Amino acid sequence: MKKFTSLTFLVVVLLFFITVSSADDKLDKRTNVCPQQYKRDVLGKRWDVKKCPCALASAPFDGKATGLVVLAQDECGTTTFTGFFSKGLDDPQQNNFTFAIADDCDNIVHNLGTLDATFTNGGTKPFTQKFNNINLNCDKNGILLLPTAKLSKRNYCQKKYYKRDGSRFNIYSNGNFYSGAPVSLI
Repeated sequence: MKKFTSLTFLVVVLLFFITVSSADDKLDKRTNVCPQQYKRDVLGKRWDVKKCPCALASAPFDGKATGLVVLAQDECGTTTFTGFFSKGLDDPQQNNFTFAIADDCDNIVHNLGTLDATFTNGGTKPFTQKFNNINLNCDKNGILLLPTAKLSKRNYCQKKYYKRDGSRFNIYSNGNFYSGAPVSLI
């Protein structure tokens, strides 16, 4: 019985060391997967690889087109566009619909193309596309941090910062504005 107890203890100790050594390998593999442009300063946390706040924004459409587009930003600043349209996008071959992010003066900031959307029955099937060069609020060029216009008699679009939500998710038909919705943080 004493040999069985010693053997059991030896097996438990061996399993413990195997488990610890395999976990130690995973701890050493922590690397920063985010691009260098969002690198934290020297005084940042050692094991914190998050660079941007995770954010979620939406653009609900209720005009000519009816649908919803959701924008999700991960910790590296990559933004995923996902959504669908239920009606209002009729005859896509003739109308050639494209999507873009614009400021409140309707200047295109980011041209998104077709977002690989599949058009069906006056709308789209659910679509999703990821962009590494577009972020919501990771830096000063974020979609949610676009400057808003100040209306004046001399200049219609003076670029000044007021409140957020100065950006719009627009749909263009053959290069002309078709429908749009404000992008706002959820």
